[in-house]
Order: sequence, then C-alpha cells, then structure tokens
Amino acid sequence: MPHTMHSDMPHDTPMTSFSFDTAKRVVVKIGSALLVNPVTGVLQRDWLQSLCDDIAVLKRRNIDVIVVSSGAVGAGKATLNMTQDLSLSEKQAVAAVGQI
Repeated sequence: MPHTMHSDMPHDTPMTSFSFDTAKRVVVKIGSALLVNPVTGVLQRDWLQSLCDDIAVLKRRNIDVIVVSSGAVGAGKATLNMTQDLSLSEKQAVAAVGQI
C-alpha cells in the first residue's frame, strides 16, 4: 500500500514490522493536509482514488475499514476558494461548509 500507515504502535517501531495479515479492522484517519493540497486548496482526487483502491484491497481480504476524516476545514477552504490562515472562529465556520 503506498500510503503511510499509522497505528498505536510505539513511534520507534518500524512500519515494515506491521502486517495486515491478522488484522480484522483498520482505522484510517485522514486530515486536511492529505485531502486538500495545502498550497492550492484543491482536493487531491488522485490521492483519494488511490486510497479508495487500497481500501478496496483490504475489504476484499475481509478486513473492516473505518475512515475518519478531520478534513472539514480543508474541504471548506477549497469550496470557498480560501487559502489564507484562519482564526478559530473562521475555522469553525469553514468546517461547517466542509462537512461531508
């Protein structure tokens, strides 16, 4: 899988030692920086399609996949064509727009 996988393993555990062979469930957390290009604010459709392909592989292996997205601010900024830094209240408003 081409994506960087994170887990509850200690930070010094090499990812090469992790295997999906015995996994029954995988949780994938996706943040704004992965969903939306931080410079252009454009949704990274190619990356998202690749992630979907990877999830399909896991599903074919009978592994449950839970996707958690914290990308509401990034998606909202893209929808509103905003690139500047935002205050907390502005982020909250933009996140409302970006909820999927």
